[in-house]
Amino acid sequence: MSNMPDITKVFIGAKLPGEIVALARSEARRRSMTLTHFLQYALQRELERIDARISDEDADWLADQLRRNVQRRSSIRGR
Repeated sequence: MSNMPDITKVFIGAKLPGEIVALARSEARRRSMTLTHFLQYALQRELERIDARISDEDADWLADQLRRNVQRRSSIRGR
């Protein structure tokens, strides 16, 4: 189904200071990006800058999240 979310993506919700969100929205617009894409870009750049690596514990968490996404998609298709 073309309208299904990417199963490799994980939803997060975060409360951020309004000023940071306003600055991010403004910068995203300036770059012709969605806020989601801009935040992904900014996080990725910072993670690369600090040479972050996924721990074994986080790799297990990620595998579990992806398994859940596959299960959710399977249950939606089965409706």
